Amino acid sequence: MSDQTNELTPWTLKTLRDLARQTRNLPADTLIVMSTDPSGNHFNPVLEYDTGMFADDELYPTQEQRARLIKGGEAPDAIPATPPGAKFALCLWPMPVF
Repeated sequence: MSDQTNELTPWTLKTLRDLARQTRNLPADTLIVMSTDPSGNHFNPVLEYDTGMFADDELYPTQEQRARLIKGGEAPDAIPATPPGAKFALCLWPMPVF
């Protein structure tokens, strides 16, 4: 279990890089799992990741992703606009539960 503080500070990529250094001696096949709730009642393995712009509890496409979507045939009006103040984010997607 990790050291937890009373602060509710979101992780950044710096935190993830520090974690990677701290866990470098774990076996390569160690699973990465995510809690499905803040209390840790259930866990799911991480299945994939995505990047984008995070704001208002949503992940929006970056300018580069938006350009690729349009080049791929997506209608520009169908792609949600990224709100001002959105921050670049790494999103981890849990494996679905069956």
